[in-house]
Amino acid sequence: MTMHSRKLRYSDFKLFLQGITGILICAAILLVASYNGEYSFLFMLGFVCLLMLIINVILHYDLAGELDLFSPGVVFPAAYITIISIAIITINLGIGYSYIAKVTPNVIYYYLVGLLCYVCGNLLVFLLFSPMPKICLGKVINTWSMKKIFEWSLIISVIGSIGIFIYYSKMGIPLFGDVDRIRHSFQGRTYGMGFSFQLLQGLNFILLTYFVYRYKYVKKAHFIGWMIVPIFWISILSALTGYRWICILFIMVTLTGYNYIVKKFKINFRSVVIIIMAIIIVVSFVSLLGYQRKASRTGGIDRYLYGLEVMHISSKYRYFAPFLLSLQIPSVNFSKLLTLVPDEYNYFYGKYAIAQFPILPRIVPSVSKENISGYVTDTIFGLDYKGGSGGTALSIVGSLYIDYGLTVIVLGMILIGFFVEMSYLRTIKSPSLLKITVYSCFLWTVIKWIVSGVCVGDLVILLMALAINKLIKKHRSISSNQENYPMIAKNS
Repeated sequence: MTMHSRKLRYSDFKLFLQGITGILICAAILLVASYNGEYSFLFMLGFVCLLMLIINVILHYDLAGELDLFSPGVVFPAAYITIISIAIITINLGIGYSYIAKVTPNVIYYYLVGLLCYVCGNLLVFLLFSPMPKICLGKVINTWSMKKIFEWSLIISVIGSIGIFIYYSKMGIPLFGDVDRIRHSFQGRTYGMGFSFQLLQGLNFILLTYFVYRYKYVKKAHFIGWMIVPIFWISILSALTGYRWICILFIMVTLTGYNYIVKKFKINFRSVVIIIMAIIIVVSFVSLLGYQRKASRTGGIDRYLYGLEVMHISSKYRYFAPFLLSLQIPSVNFSKLLTLVPDEYNYFYGKYAIAQFPILPRIVPSVSKENISGYVTDTIFGLDYKGGSGGTALSIVGSLYIDYGLTVIVLGMILIGFFVEMSYLRTIKSPSLLKITVYSCFLWTVIKWIVSGVCVGDLVILLMALAINKLIKKHRSISSNQENYPMIAKNS
């Protein structure tokens, strides 16, 4: 067989996949529009979703020439299916928050629609920008100056820490008090504190990515030594707020940076061990931090242990139960939301989405996050928002549903899938430390939304990273300073 005929057959195969993709998208639209509430229907919808997932993985494999475990067609669906499956199975087995609400076929339907639309967003990139050239992951370009990153990390760490200490001096440390009361009772007046945290966290993403790069290729002990200090300091300050997911982002961004800078993860023993260790660290961190939050509330450990008994969870699992419960609560809340909206309460018609923007609520105070989230929690869910229960996690699908039902779920998930895919393509086409930082932060923020719900304000941290990049970027040609701008060849 000649080289020309092999290329022709390969092109025919890609054309065949694209045609099948178009047909599956049309079939998915028809299925979604004809939902009848039966499990047999959900099986058909799930089968179409599975086919689209397989095609998505094949197209990503073709693009990079290998299976990239951190591509948006692999890691997001894997996280989405795992998180929601654990929640649905344990709830319906009567464990955890099953006493609040059961997961019905209706809930599963909306979750399947969300995953379908995310995959459609990925596949639309391949359909709209076809033919897409095969990309070979090669050189990683460093455009950050060691001297400037050192100077600005000191300045930003000091400024951010001052803002956080002012907040702690007024309200106390959330992790060692009633965490939700402390975090939410000062809402609206702590914009400077929030800015300080976001500034530090944006810096930490850059430092973590740069740390992986320099540790592998420029093994200078003194440099590694000073970089650990701000990374450790910012991570501790973030953990003291009681927010679990931002600290998990630090871990996963480091892992993603390792994948694209040091060595691509393949399905082998070493990679499996590293990923399992990362998962164990994440589970342990979420559980222990969640346990501390429960212990710090009124009633402390006794109230928490009584709650575990009500939820049919043995007290011997008390240290790890918070991880399971944090996965369950969004599905339980979404189940309850479906029974109340729009039957008893109207859709929010965009107000919930607007409330998640960091600037718009300042212009229109009536749609501020405090008012909208407080209304959802107090009125719809009947919890004491200001008394320490915190906001209501609706999951990625629920936070879209509350604005205008299925329509917003479809549009929102397609847009999320589309933009994550575009960010990925930009990263692997010409990898640089900034692009790797942005993509990994964006990807894991979207994965965080599976549990917490869509919050556009989370992306402010990305904007902070981009702003800090402008401060530390050295404006000279790469060839003029090889020490600051090494070109790293692809690992063989």
